[in-house]
Amino acid sequence: MKKVLQRRITLIALLFAIVSSIVIIATSIDSSSEGMMIGEEAINLHLEDENGHLQSLEQYKGKTIILNFWASWCDICIDEMPDLISMYEHNKEKDVVIIGINRTTTEITKERAYESIEELQINFPILFDLEDEASQMYQVVYLPKTVIIDKDFKVRNQFEGKVTEEMLALMIEEL
Repeated sequence: MKKVLQRRITLIALLFAIVSSIVIIATSIDSSSEGMMIGEEAINLHLEDENGHLQSLEQYKGKTIILNFWASWCDICIDEMPDLISMYEHNKEKDVVIIGINRTTTEITKERAYESIEELQINFPILFDLEDEASQMYQVVYLPKTVIIDKDFKVRNQFEGKVTEEMLALMIEEL
């Protein structure tokens, strides 16, 4: 009888430990890892451009902003660059701006990022996330990540993975 009671107590303690662990894990998961909420105010960034000058994302307020987080080692990022370049060319006279944000902390060297910009002939502004702050603020987990910000500086769409010019055109057409 004592052994049966002891087994039940052990089983209850084990179940309690498992349930407690699940609750602790569930409450510690950061729900923001899914990305910024659609409709949420965009986070202003202050990042260096190719010339070392500090640029603010807010300076583009009033325009539709396409933020593209990328790195030179990311094959998918490199594959989508021609579409981003074309999108920029077709929309540079409109109120649409594309801004590439290089995840510089993931690069072998910053110079490798510069080489990629030159090799790919990227013609839109590139900012450098030297401390990975922008990537953290915009909850970038996978590359590439594209965030669409409307003229009112609200996040309207975000996408992880390769985007095409057609996809981007549809996303901004809805704004």
